[in-house]
Amino acid sequence: MTVQIDNEDLKQVRSEFLDTPKYRNTQNAVMKNGIKKSITNQSVINSQPFVFSVDVDSNKVMNQKQSGRCWDFSGLNFIRYHVEKEHHIKDMELSGTYVYFYDKLEKANYFYQNIINTADRPLSDRLVNWLLTTPQQDGGDWQLLVDLIEKYGIVPFEAMPEDAVSANSQELNRMFNRKLQKDALKLRDLANSDASDEKMKSVLHHLNAENYRVLAISLGTPPEKFTYEYRDENNEYHTTGQVTPMEFFKKFVNINFDDYVELMNLPGENYPYNTPFGVEISGNMVGGQPSRYFNVSMKDMEKTKRFEYRESLPTHAMLISGVDMRDDKPIRWKIQNSWGNKPGHKGYFIMGNDWMEQYTYETVVNKKYLTDEQLAAYEKEPVMLPYWNAMNPI
Repeated sequence: MTVQIDNEDLKQVRSEFLDTPKYRNTQNAVMKNGIKKSITNQSVINSQPFVFSVDVDSNKVMNQKQSGRCWDFSGLNFIRYHVEKEHHIKDMELSGTYVYFYDKLEKANYFYQNIINTADRPLSDRLVNWLLTTPQQDGGDWQLLVDLIEKYGIVPFEAMPEDAVSANSQELNRMFNRKLQKDALKLRDLANSDASDEKMKSVLHHLNAENYRVLAISLGTPPEKFTYEYRDENNEYHTTGQVTPMEFFKKFVNINFDDYVELMNLPGENYPYNTPFGVEISGNMVGGQPSRYFNVSMKDMEKTKRFEYRESLPTHAMLISGVDMRDDKPIRWKIQNSWGNKPGHKGYFIMGNDWMEQYTYETVVNKKYLTDEQLAAYEKEPVMLPYWNAMNPI
């Protein structure tokens, strides 16, 4: 059955719209103020005071600006909280640009490897087409951040601050992807002409060197060594002397990343609970650890008593930094975003538990908050989801 829009029907709809005051009033409000402001329920806002029974982090909020680095910033906020707590530092910032640089560099090389692995497939192949459509982009996930930090370390904001390109990544992504698409053509031709391993390695080395130069021009050169100086909460002066990014990481970050697991809530017949899942081609580097998600119900996810963890959605990641508990049940959550200090309450937001239940797909928690049964199930071989699944962060 097909239905066409009829002009006479439109006349009736238009007439009814113009004759209904609530439609006209809503139209006036939306056209004047925009959709979001017009539908905001002020009474709901007034009924939610910005006070939480468990409040972990209220420090300065970082700003990802016009980029898709929410996973980068939320993960660094989680790390920063532990650094500030252990070393008694107030409002410390870690460099999102430093991690961003190496994420781009590694994603390009990861793309090359996948192009070589699929060189025997036609360009019309679904996977090849998917790879070529977006060779790399800003998105990411917890395990991707862990892989980058464990390989390259971290640096304070001052050692590699934001610049015009990191603050607005659209131009870089468009230009960089065009380069990678051209590189893919060269690599497919070489692979299909049975080029030697030595030749392939030489070409890959050359392409990666080009990529480094592109990223260095755009984002700055990552520091090999730097000095971090600061005053603690007691106004005592400290200095690291000359350290590498990895030395800085080991000195300041007392976190065992292996202690953390990614919980997800994907209801449905194809996603059984208490089951580990993986996603094909979802990494950001050759040799990186594959992401592993443990599917649990929202009730299990809410039972976790660890509130200083990173919370991630397929489209946006934030840090849960507090919760309001009533009768041992969460009522609302304190969310540290990465949009600077102007939106919300100095950059923080309130997430009602009903919103949490409907729209939260992933959290990262310490393994010790899982039951023995959940831990045993988590260690099983994961069910692999296809690369085009919505959980794929790349």
